[in-house]
Amino acid sequence: MEDNITEQGTALPLESNLNFAAAKPLATALLEKRREALVIDASSVEHLGASCLQVLISAEKTWRED
Repeated sequence: MEDNITEQGTALPLESNLNFAAAKPLATALLEKRREALVIDASSVEHLGASCLQVLISAEKTWRED
């Protein structure tokens, strides 16, 4: 996952296959950007598994609380 800077914040493009194995790297990538303005680019996602969905929901909650 390579990030880019946009007007709204750092863009974090997601992988196309967000299966169980992708959950930990996704969580790590999100934690590295904690407390930053972040734009999630899901344009290339073809599969979103439950584990990665949980990571994304948790990140959204964390950003709101921060």
